Amino acid sequence: GLAFQILTALPLGAQVDVDPSEDEPGRIVFKNINGLGRAALKAVAAGDYGMLKPLTAYGLEQREWVIMGNEFLERIEAKAKADLKNAKGEEADDIRRKVARMKEQFNDNKVDEAMKRVQSKEKEYGEAFNKLKDKGKAMGIDWARVLFKQMDNSRVKTRGPAEQGDLYVIFSSGKKFYHLKLDHCLHSSRLGWLIGPGSLELGEGMPADH
Repeated sequence: GLAFQILTALPLGAQVDVDPSEDEPGRIVFKNINGLGRAALKAVAAGDYGMLKPLTAYGLEQREWVIMGNEFLERIEAKAKADLKNAKGEEADDIRRKVARMKEQFNDNKVDEAMKRVQSKEKEYGEAFNKLKDKGKAMGIDWARVLFKQMDNSRVKTRGPAEQGDLYVIFSSGKKFYHLKLDHCLHSSRLGWLIGPGSLELGEGMPADH
């Protein structure tokens, strides 16, 4: 959930273009998972957390959390409106109660709380990232010679108001395949694909092998 924390706080191989956000020219919006995966792999290979952060929940500003929260709330309200057309009595009342509860949870204070919860994990996230390159070397990865192959989005589902789930970057080094797990990614129509707050993980072979 936000859909990283906003909602939890609440009771393929082709190169693609990335578009700068209209709101903030310096921000990259990844419309496609391939662009996100390539950028994440490049950041890990470079050992550069500054390159990775803008791709993640940790790179969001307060106003962007609000933008995302409003987007998801609009989707929830639209679905409720459609459901109410066929609902009667207690079922209709239950739908209205759920929407009212969501509206309460998406107020500015709750969004700030969700943002702070995510930000409180950043030190641990950064420390884990700094160890990732050495872990890869121990697996036999030559970071100067990695080749992006494809993305695995089989764990991504539409849950609540957003597409979300783990993404895997499949890449090769030498004659071996490896994968980089991007934790609990999330798609926003305004902000594009973002990586969730859990640490990145490296593995040998294909994700299905694990």
